[in-house]
Amino acid sequence: MFTRFLFVVLCLVVAPALAAEPASLGVEVIELATVYDVLREKGFDLPTKSGLIVLHVTPNSPAAKAKISPDDIILKVQRTTVRTIDDLRTALEGTAGKEIDLSGYGSTIIRGKQRWRRGDLRVTPATREEILKGAMVQTADPIKGLTFWKHASAPEFLNSRTAVYCYIAEEQGAPTLRLKLQYVADDWLFIKSLVVRAGAENFTIDLSGFSDVERDNSGGKIWEWHDRPVGANEMAMLRAMATGGNAIIAFNGNQYRKDFELDDTSRHVISETLELYDMINTAE
Repeated sequence: MFTRFLFVVLCLVVAPALAAEPASLGVEVIELATVYDVLREKGFDLPTKSGLIVLHVTPNSPAAKAKISPDDIILKVQRTTVRTIDDLRTALEGTAGKEIDLSGYGSTIIRGKQRWRRGDLRVTPATREEILKGAMVQTADPIKGLTFWKHASAPEFLNSRTAVYCYIAEEQGAPTLRLKLQYVADDWLFIKSLVVRAGAENFTIDLSGFSDVERDNSGGKIWEWHDRPVGANEMAMLRAMATGGNAIIAFNGNQYRKDFELDDTSRHVISETLELYDMINTAE
């Protein structure tokens, strides 16, 4: 309930602090002590002044399998109190593949109000690479000899929703990163360009070529989409979207422009796909 507030107001992202660790839960967290006073001023009735608030849970991660959710508060790992990200990092050392105990507060909404309940659970941490690969849906094209890795939270179909994201295409063990953009609405926009404002930068992708954007429609709904390899401009744009706080996406059409704000789910789709792509390339 308040994780979106934390992201917008404070722009504190701590997933990279845990990314390099050999054992991970698959969560993005923030230290409660650093935001406790702000949250109290905003009317949030917190059950404790310390611990780690969960902001994001990676799909299919150890945390997701253990039913950990955003707004939950982690207090202890194996009976060791964790107040800081460094505490969590230390407590998780050497635990990949081993079942461990976690203690904290689970968050729920009761009659429109956020409530927490103290509890314990068991979870099996994994390596960061295992978590990132587990967050991807893998499909294969045996005719072209390609394997695709797409984040589980990315749109399932071209007409699912408007989105800008990236995915990994692998051919004979060589990974490449691709950019996918799709616009879903009730009426045609006839997209000519994409402009993204991320952080303090603007990025433009020209789509004015005759065959740049594909289109289809059904049941009163239309969708336009484009798929391309990621070059230097696209890579800079994606990294800014993943780390630059709020981002605005503008689809420019023949006559009109449609703007969308990058939501937290889409940001994590991009950031976790980029992280896996970087990890694969580094390993090579």
